[in-house]
Amino acid sequence: GIGAQSMLRGPGGAAMTYDVGLVHFDGILFFIDTDGGGLFGGGDDAIGFAGRAFYSVHQTSAADLGIGGGLGITIEDEGAEDDTIISVEAGAKMRAFIVSNVALTAFIGAAIVLDDDDGGDDEDGIVLGGQLVGSFSTVGLTSGFGFTYYFHSLEAG
Repeated sequence: GIGAQSMLRGPGGAAMTYDVGLVHFDGILFFIDTDGGGLFGGGDDAIGFAGRAFYSVHQTSAADLGIGGGLGITIEDEGAEDDTIISVEAGAKMRAFIVSNVALTAFIGAAIVLDDDDGGDDEDGIVLGGQLVGSFSTVGLTSGFGFTYYFHSLEAG
């Protein structure tokens, strides 16, 4: 399926989910061009990608709860300096199917964030929490609930 999702503190944006029954995999990609100069055209640009996997531990006819985690990498071009931020997260993801092929998603868990600090803004840290209700923000700082549209019926359970 396709949709929009994010990590707790890491990439958030366009997402693709591949579901194989009790396990599903997410791939997330985003790009922000603030100066109109294209990828790394000299302004404050960012690109990020992430991979996550979840194992379903509980299912009902219209929802499931999976445990798992993932790894995300964000590269921020800040003019003369670049930052590379690595995010590792673990937790639980809930999918609620509003119809048989559309799911709303939410994630709660913990993340470790490592920043190479080339840009002078050290963003190392530990995050414990869940996704906030709201819109996707820049550079995947926090996000709202995600959604996925599946190209075939995929009810939980």
